[in-house]
Amino acid sequence: MKPLLSIVIPTRNRQNYAYSSIKSILSINHQSLELIIIDNSDSTKLEKLIENITDKRLVYHYNNNPLSMVHNFNLSMKYVNGKYVCFIGDDDGINTETMKIVEWANENNLDAIIPSNPVTYSWPSPKNNGEMIIYPFDRKIVKEDVKKNLNLFFKSGAIYYRDYGLPKVYHGVVKKEYFDKVFDKLGYYFGGLSPDIFASIAISTFHPKNVVSIDYPMTIAGTSYESDQTHETDEAKNMQLNNAPHFKNRGPYKWSKYVPSVYSVSSIWAESGIHALEDLSRTDLIHKININTMVVEIGLESPQNEKQILDTFFNPKNKLVKHLRYHLIKNSLRFKKLLKRIISKFLRIILGNKTITINKIQSIEIAIKKMSNYINKNNLNIDEEILRKKL
Repeated sequence: MKPLLSIVIPTRNRQNYAYSSIKSILSINHQSLELIIIDNSDSTKLEKLIENITDKRLVYHYNNNPLSMVHNFNLSMKYVNGKYVCFIGDDDGINTETMKIVEWANENNLDAIIPSNPVTYSWPSPKNNGEMIIYPFDRKIVKEDVKKNLNLFFKSGAIYYRDYGLPKVYHGVVKKEYFDKVFDKLGYYFGGLSPDIFASIAISTFHPKNVVSIDYPMTIAGTSYESDQTHETDEAKNMQLNNAPHFKNRGPYKWSKYVPSVYSVSSIWAESGIHALEDLSRTDLIHKININTMVVEIGLESPQNEKQILDTFFNPKNKLVKHLRYHLIKNSLRFKKLLKRIISKFLRIILGNKTITINKIQSIEIAIKKMSNYINKNNLNIDEEILRKKL
């Protein structure tokens, strides 16, 4: 019998995190789950750590050939057997109730489930003592119009795809048949520099019709000291684009002409999303993107690159006009972001929604147990009554 859900973890040189995640996921008592580990580490340390695990749901493959993140994600799809697919990182975790939700999705022929990520976990490091934060969530399920949401995403500048009700392959659940639609068209599942946003936008262009979002933690988003070094440090924020880790082992790569050639999270996301449209020959959709807003968003995130963006990306003619337009958009976006934060904080106070912080958690296994205890204690489980509601 084919598994219902394939959980996929591409990993490299983070064996202790991955081992904890593997043990946590395999503790879920459900035989329709498959866990795929694609290990591109420099050593077989992880293989040795799991050698006594006899659970047949675990599919482990080791490949020490130098691979980029995109290539590792593509390789992992070769081993997927599940009807639905969920990618997570090697420092992340899966809620024990996730299989109940996926079973419900299968019964209702859903194409994708978009969970919120109201629970985050920071592994112990020199900067923290193992902190889990649980943000308020209400378990509400909403039917999403992917085609409409995709257009709103383009209008907003085509960066923050997680805010627009689009299928998520990373910390979300998507039917494998939609991955296959991308593969049938391109000959690969993932491209660009950020595989999750590439796949999200590529899959969305096929307009899956039965998609829901759910305000519930199906996964725990983990962060670690090593992952923070990629983009959180001052050194990372001031990195030149050609030194970005995303290019490591990527091979020849042509950066999109629509995106300023500076390094930031926003520029990598924007470029990968647009790359998906370019690879799929969807220039009609590229023309829907508000490029000015996209460029300003990149400048807001990386102000150290603002002068370079203004000097090189915009048409050098009418310098005064381009500067004026840029700063008008920037101030407008700043105001909207500030207003959004104020409203969000006001609503939390009015509704009495509190953020819960739990410290001294030593691993993702313990974090999952602590989260489950919190959910059970506060009657926040996904029960049959919630799943029976009409969409």
